[in-house]
Amino acid sequence: MPRMPFVTLMLVAMPVVGAAQPAELANERALILDSGGQAVVAVDLVTGSIARRASLAGAPELALGSPVGGHLAVFDSGPQKTTFCCGLRPMGPMTVALLDAATLAPLGSIEVGWGVPTKDLGRIHLPMLAGFVVPSPDGRRITVLCAGYRSKKPEEDLPRELVTFDLGSGQVAGRVAIDRAPDAMWGTADGDGIVLFARASDDHHQSLPAELLFVDLAHQAVAERVPLSGRPLQSLMAPGQRWLYLLDAGSPSNKKDKNVDGVLTVVSVAERRVRGQAPVGSGPRSLVWDEEHQTVLVPSDGPPVEKGRTRGGELHVFLGADQIGVVSLPEEPHLLRLRGSRAYVAGRHTLTVADLDTLRQAAGIPLDHADDLSELVFSRDERRAFGLYEASSRLSIFDVADLRLVGSVTTGRGGVKLAKTLGAVALSVAATTASYYQGQSVAMTQNSSWFTYNIYNFGVAAPESSVVVSPDGRTAFALNTQSNDVTIVDVETAAVISKEAAKGRSLAAFPNGRRFAVLGKNEMRLFDVESHQPAPPLHFDDAGAVSLVFTKDGRTAIAYGGKSLYLLDAETGAVRAQVPGLLSVKAVLLE
Repeated sequence: MPRMPFVTLMLVAMPVVGAAQPAELANERALILDSGGQAVVAVDLVTGSIARRASLAGAPELALGSPVGGHLAVFDSGPQKTTFCCGLRPMGPMTVALLDAATLAPLGSIEVGWGVPTKDLGRIHLPMLAGFVVPSPDGRRITVLCAGYRSKKPEEDLPRELVTFDLGSGQVAGRVAIDRAPDAMWGTADGDGIVLFARASDDHHQSLPAELLFVDLAHQAVAERVPLSGRPLQSLMAPGQRWLYLLDAGSPSNKKDKNVDGVLTVVSVAERRVRGQAPVGSGPRSLVWDEEHQTVLVPSDGPPVEKGRTRGGELHVFLGADQIGVVSLPEEPHLLRLRGSRAYVAGRHTLTVADLDTLRQAAGIPLDHADDLSELVFSRDERRAFGLYEASSRLSIFDVADLRLVGSVTTGRGGVKLAKTLGAVALSVAATTASYYQGQSVAMTQNSSWFTYNIYNFGVAAPESSVVVSPDGRTAFALNTQSNDVTIVDVETAAVISKEAAKGRSLAAFPNGRRFAVLGKNEMRLFDVESHQPAPPLHFDDAGAVSLVFTKDGRTAIAYGGKSLYLLDAETGAVRAQVPGLLSVKAVLLE
């Protein structure tokens, strides 16, 4: 898949793809989107001083940079208010400020349209502009979805439309009216089209089937509408934008006469038509992209069985539009991690290894309470795997070469643990949201312009996790968010070395592996993996969450949140500088 020559700025950073720079000039500065300060500022990564500042109007929230003409496009969704009847009502237009990326000189402003799109996360509709902005492959144009507004009063209606604008001229190149609220949006590989996916819904008391809309940008029109059977909710555009996968979960049941299997629909993007549909078991969990084999994996339950018998699981594997195999899994598969040619799947009482080269079940590790396993990460030498149990705060160590359980420890300090209860809906929303940002973080770390996100924590483990392993594989560090501490474990003996206080939501390893950060709501603390000693915490004023990114050369770490932004030496962990004068850091753009 060709890489887009753009960088998306929202919650994490992604390097600009452009002309190569001399080594001594690379990563000398970063552009900071300071939403609260209504500005983009250029920061010297050595001294932390602000070299340039561009003032902006409104509340800037997202930026795209292109090497074509050296432009930077900064989006402001515009003011809005929540209405009881009709959702978000725009009180002003979406605007885009164009800047010269080198000098931050203003190049113009574009009034794009009305309304910010939302992402459906169960019972929550989260405003999310980033998923509905698509740059052209040549970096010259950007297409954005403006959600519009549908009111009970016709005079208050605002148009829902796809708007394409040219970065060079700063002019709107076209508008296409869209009569449905899409749930996902992608560009085509040739850059001449947009694909929109709309779920089945009830719109103004009218039942609407699921549907794909293919938009021709050259003619500024909806060129094709492809109705979809059933009620697919999840979607995955494969790299290369050749195949689009849509998953309908069906109606799972333990009773054979009531169970309705899930169905996967495969769409040829170039042909603009459905190329195939296949049943994918009962209650399919998610769509998982396997980069090594260029396949899509769908874990699910097997057919219902008679009472007293064990109901197994299944892993359905698709290459293009063809289903090429079904791998038997343990019952109730709920966690899947990919590692080379293997898929590790946790089900009830078993951690199973599936061989993705032969599409067969290789072996299994008997494991009590495997259905509580919530995370699985691996050592660098791939000899060990580490499983964390969310419900019991237990960490298990596995020898994946010999396929055996080495041992388990309890993480966290029992005296300070807090009871946490989440309903099923709240848990699914939280897991989906977390997986979305984890998937985005993985893509950005790998310099990829696409990413997938999954429901109930399926997919490839993200760089931010709750378990970090030392480079030599001898020590593991597990974060317990209930007791606010890190448990340090000797891997060979599966024994607790110590437990160190640290408030956080996730861990992030530094590129050299010699230290990691505990990322919290308004603080960050570094740990040395050799001495096991934590450094004093760095505090972030008015931060809801602390983020950490690294320059492409791995020399500088940038930690930010709220009003605070720190530059750290990524080799030593020493604070190089704290950037002053920021009010609300939204994102960091690295060159």
